[in-house]
Amino acid sequence: MDKPRPLHPALFYPLFFVSGAAALVYQSLWLRLFTLVLGNSLHSAAVVLAAFMAGLALGAWGAGRVLRGKAGTLLLYAWIELGIALAGLGAGWLIPRIGPLAAWLAGALPQSALIALAVRFISSFVVLLLPTALIGAALPVLVQHLTTRLEHA
Repeated sequence: MDKPRPLHPALFYPLFFVSGAAALVYQSLWLRLFTLVLGNSLHSAAVVLAAFMAGLALGAWGAGRVLRGKAGTLLLYAWIELGIALAGLGAGWLIPRIGPLAAWLAGALPQSALIALAVRFISSFVVLLLPTALIGAALPVLVQHLTTRLEHA
């Protein structure tokens, strides 16, 4: 039996480009949705940007630690992309529900506009952490798959 030929690395570039474009679409959608939760676009941009940067860093760091020297990461990459889609849909479902949850949480704390905003901000940040961490893990996993030998790096 012949050994199956590996897929050419150039096939992955358009896929990763589309994945990155989808991440930008998620970011734009989340920015609009959080405007409804946080009250204005400045707070919305702050939470989305903070969650994106933290999630990208956390995902890349975690994937880098898990993948050291491992091969056969193409299936993992596919699972991460599926996870991004599911987590993105889940975040879209959760975002409109943050307002009532934050109001309930803030009700247990001393009454303050700053505390209410902080509870909404932290709740929003937590909702975005999983999808953005998965987005951050996608690149290291793909790079690990494509650079099995030093000359491919």
